[in-house]
Amino acid sequence: MEPKGVAFDLDGTLTPAKSQMDASMVSVFANLVKQLPVAITSGASLAQIKWQVLDLLPAGHLNNIYVFPTGGAAMFVYDGSVWTPIYQHEMSEASANHITKIIEECANTSGLCEDAQVWGPRVEWRGSQVTFSGLGQKAPYDAKIVWDKDKQKRLKLRDMMMPRLPDYDVVLGGTTSIDIIPKGINKAYAMEKFAEHIGVNIEDILYVGDDLNEGGNDHIVMSDTEAVTHLVTSPADTQRLISNLMKKGHYEKPS
Repeated sequence: MEPKGVAFDLDGTLTPAKSQMDASMVSVFANLVKQLPVAITSGASLAQIKWQVLDLLPAGHLNNIYVFPTGGAAMFVYDGSVWTPIYQHEMSEASANHITKIIEECANTSGLCEDAQVWGPRVEWRGSQVTFSGLGQKAPYDAKIVWDKDKQKRLKLRDMMMPRLPDYDVVLGGTTSIDIIPKGINKAYAMEKFAEHIGVNIEDILYVGDDLNEGGNDHIVMSDTEAVTHLVTSPADTQRLISNLMKKGHYEKPS
């Protein structure tokens, strides 16, 4: 296919979890943005995405980037000076407090976090979603990648939360997180909005993520849209994909 837009997950795809984009990736990514509309969708806040990626790019490249923070619950574009919202599905403080209470009860009941060292708050209200981070919001990368490698801790917590949060999607994010967002407002929704905004069919969008398997935070794009999806294993893998895409001018799905 010749994609008319390319979308990326953030942590584990464009950057290591909650880390800045590597300098060599910045160069490759900037070249892609000059050629095609690019979207970034993540459970992270806009401020976090700016720090990890956007602030590292030349200002002249930003007009072709579409940012979907908080799991797709908001969309921002660059107007030449600031990031301007196209839509924002805000969550009320009362709803956030209700979700936080359920998260804390489930985490305490499960016992899965009892012995874990914690860096910073475990629960964060990001305006459009509530995020639980098993080791806290400021946990170092080395600790995060070993805490829940097989996702079993978070899958157990997710399964405890879901019956108590019927109006929300409860999805795994990053390496230690669970994101709670209004039902139907997710990465699949974001990809539909991306395609609509740039005026192409959803099947002309290439979506790149590291968590496309069932239960992963990218899986819903594959299951609920007609976008072409590509699984990567690391930011280095993503960099190779972008380089090949730029060299060949088209995308070939692995056999």
